[in-house]
Amino acid sequence: WRSIKNVNGVARIVENRYPQLNQRLITAAELRPARADGNFTFLQRSVIDEALNHDVKNQWLSIVPTKRLIALAVANIPGLLAVCGVGWALWSSPKVSLSPLITEASAPSQILPPEVVPGNTEVKKGSSLIVTAKFPGKVPSQVWLVRQSLASTEIAGESSENNSNSSSASEDKLLMKRSLGDPLFAAFLNDIREPMEYRIEYESDASPKYSVTVFECPEVVRVDAQLSYPLYTQLDAKEVVDTRRVSAPIGSTLTWLVHLTKPIVKGALIAKADGQPLELTQDSSDPLLVRCEIQVAKTGEWQVQLTDADGRQNEIAVSLKLNALANKEPVLQLTSGGDAIVSALQEFEVAAKINDDYVVTSAGIGYQLAGGELIERPLEIKLASEKSKKESTVADIIDFESLKAEPEQLLSYYLWAEDLDEQGEPRRVTSDIYFVEVRPFEEIFRQGDPSADQQQQQQNQQSQGQQQGQEGEELLEMQKQIISATWNIARSASSKGLPPKAGDDLEVVLDSQEQAMQMLQEQAAEAPPEAEAAIAQAGSAMSQAAEKLASASKSLSKSELAQAISAEQQAYQSLLKLQTRENQVGRQRSHSSSQQQSRRQQNRQQQLDQLELEERENRYQDERRAQEEEKSPESETRQIASRLRELAMRQQDLNQQLRDVEAALQAAETKEQREELEQRLERLRQQQQQILEDADELQQQMQENQSSEMQEAQQQME
Repeated sequence: WRSIKNVNGVARIVENRYPQLNQRLITAAELRPARADGNFTFLQRSVIDEALNHDVKNQWLSIVPTKRLIALAVANIPGLLAVCGVGWALWSSPKVSLSPLITEASAPSQILPPEVVPGNTEVKKGSSLIVTAKFPGKVPSQVWLVRQSLASTEIAGESSENNSNSSSASEDKLLMKRSLGDPLFAAFLNDIREPMEYRIEYESDASPKYSVTVFECPEVVRVDAQLSYPLYTQLDAKEVVDTRRVSAPIGSTLTWLVHLTKPIVKGALIAKADGQPLELTQDSSDPLLVRCEIQVAKTGEWQVQLTDADGRQNEIAVSLKLNALANKEPVLQLTSGGDAIVSALQEFEVAAKINDDYVVTSAGIGYQLAGGELIERPLEIKLASEKSKKESTVADIIDFESLKAEPEQLLSYYLWAEDLDEQGEPRRVTSDIYFVEVRPFEEIFRQGDPSADQQQQQQNQQSQGQQQGQEGEELLEMQKQIISATWNIARSASSKGLPPKAGDDLEVVLDSQEQAMQMLQEQAAEAPPEAEAAIAQAGSAMSQAAEKLASASKSLSKSELAQAISAEQQAYQSLLKLQTRENQVGRQRSHSSSQQQSRRQQNRQQQLDQLELEERENRYQDERRAQEEEKSPESETRQIASRLRELAMRQQDLNQQLRDVEAALQAAETKEQREELEQRLERLRQQQQQILEDADELQQQMQENQSSEMQEAQQQME
């Protein structure tokens, strides 16, 4: 009896038997309530609970030998019999009512029901919930939250209606944690996706059941784009999956397909520019799919707005962008030909490269001798690449012998290409106009008299001839510029006629033509008699050209402008006849008029040399050259190629992470592991969406570049 009363001694015996207690039992035996209400503090209760949990696991009673326990039990039999006798005597004696105060004081203290927060509630799908239980009186040692998914209960009920344990099998118990010394216990529920019921269990009692319903805001899962292209593009319809940015030519039909998390009652695309809504209509076959059809006319951006039956709207803002691509005209670039001087028996080769944003339907060449009939014929279009129709080439040979060209005639030519405009009608563009002069077959070179008496006279004649030759060259060059300027104005004409601003431009050309007529009159005063016929023809043609230019500047008529161009060409051809065929060659060959006759070719070569010289000098201007390189097409191509490599590396790294997460999902054993991996998958999906947006933006930049290299890179990226 004395050893039983010696609690510290018993604690030391147990500690000696179980050293892993680390003096916990001795400490618990010596503890006394430290709070004013007679209860232990949080730290004291923690030590006591740890000691008692060790007893549950290890059964301290096994330290006492079994024989001794039996002897103690037999020794307690007389006392037990005495207690039974006293109890029988009390039972048979008259009943005496006790005072209410005595009854209340002698009744054992009970644990009162806790206050549970939030009780019945509603949460957003995928969010978390904290459940607390606050006890007003005595605090239990352990509190459990027992939850049960209603969805799993329904499934279990359908599979076995008579199995009473089906619902309990889906229950999940969570140990609630106490908040220090407060009578408050809490449990954290993460990622709630299904409705459920829960209750609080403590000691041998439990709270009522509470329900948690789950609601979901309408959100966008994925956006696809269907594109139906207009006729002028000659492109097949296509669908772009999972995109937020689309580039489409003007006139296309764009259909946004918005996949949702739940059905909605109202949806719209709100324009960012003016706030005008475009209604999203429900798809007849899929309640989780809405669509909106847009006729592409200009660039725009919209915000997706969704509303469900409960009035909830989407919380995540989704922006859709459209880049409207204009239907650009073909671009002609001459690769062979240009202005030239040829013989009447020569074959002259002309070639050009054509770039268009979609496809060139036809191309050709037009040429005519001054005063003759215009010859215009289509040429075979050769694609630069089988994969791309945006770049092509054309070539032709002009046979001057078959044209029966004569010396001192002028042939003008141009190239043209056609595509389709936004209404599907043919649209033609023309190149600059080029000039080919037919040179004489024979030229006479005479050696001057070397005598000293005639040397000074010969030099004076050469100086006078040189001055006249320079004036003739200036007049030819001015007339050529007049023809080119008039041609460029004619190129700007539409089917309805010349644009209004063409009137002012024609006035400027008319002034130049009148100035050329004055220069011709000055030369006529000093010209030899044999040149009078050519001068008269040139003057008549210039007068006719000036008359047509003045009339066209007022009427803006294309036909009158074409007549003006024809008259200007005849004037140029007449001026060619004023060029002398006879040349004086002396010892000072640098002053020879034979060199003066080819001054047009020399000037052209000098201009090329000057351009090369300027380029060499600019190499020392590092800052300007760097800026020019940055703006060059080659620099833009390098930048796009660098971004393509960056996107490829990001995509490759993302693919590797996806494979790792998928392998880990297959090997996951617990629910917590699967939830963590699903969250990683969601983050990877967001990264994939960002890569798609960057790719869409890069593709838009590539579509604006019409080079063949960029077109091949765009096809590879698609």
